[in-house]
Amino acid sequence: LWTRNDEGDKVQVYTAENEQDEAMHIADVIGEHLKEGGHLADHAVLYRMNAQSAPIESYFTRAGIPHKIVGGQRFNDRKEVKDIHSYMSIVANARDDVRLRRIINADAYAKLSRAIMPLLKFWQIYEKLQESLETRTLDEFAQDVIEVTGYKAMLEADAAKGHEDAADRLQNLGQLVNNVKNYCDQHGEDASLEGYLEDIALISDIDSYNESADQVVLMTIHSAKGLEFPYVFLIGMEEGVFPSEMSKYSEADLEEERRLAYVGITRAKKELYISNSVSRMLYGRTQR
Repeated sequence: LWTRNDEGDKVQVYTAENEQDEAMHIADVIGEHLKEGGHLADHAVLYRMNAQSAPIESYFTRAGIPHKIVGGQRFNDRKEVKDIHSYMSIVANARDDVRLRRIINADAYAKLSRAIMPLLKFWQIYEKLQESLETRTLDEFAQDVIEVTGYKAMLEADAAKGHEDAADRLQNLGQLVNNVKNYCDQHGEDASLEGYLEDIALISDIDSYNESADQVVLMTIHSAKGLEFPYVFLIGMEEGVFPSEMSKYSEADLEEERRLAYVGITRAKKELYISNSVSRMLYGRTQR
């Protein structure tokens, strides 16, 4: 590679405690650059998997850092995340029990019984989830919603058929469970399903505000091909995330990860920050 520029800064590597610490570090660096007269839009956060954007989005929103997702949707706007949140909202709104029961009791009438079967099935799911909410922790409840509704099985079946986005969507649901767990950790005994859903609504409202402003860019490395930014943060550089878990088993896949890392590294014009984490919550489990 050849450049007309002066010799650049060394690559900076940061080892975070967890994904929240990783997000905080990025925010701190951006803050320093802004004090020196830099722009938000000079900064890009690049990641291997779409699901990795969630902790960054959440932290940036709370810290008041305007940001936009390029080549993808904001985490809470992704279809599978919205769907599971919808189920969670129904279970949270217990006032509708009476109405639901009234509708479903119509199965006593033979003519209506065929039409009522899907509702009965839904009622069984609903009752299971009500029980889960009462007896399990909030993040276990979120996991139950994903499984009891059949959503996980549906995506696993799609993945087995070779649907490309199914694996991505499964990762997003794993991240949704992480988000619920993080919410519980932050709020302790005050954590509730209603509180979590209010948080989500608040984040979505703040996110949709001020679209045209100077914003930090968040995107996958795949989406970043052909683009350049003065400051690039390459996050999650650790075994099992980037390089991905699957690349362990194949030299060709590992080579592909290496090419992708090259793409990520060469997006940076001035400064490159690479981060990894001592522990990271993935698919609802903390990995060290």
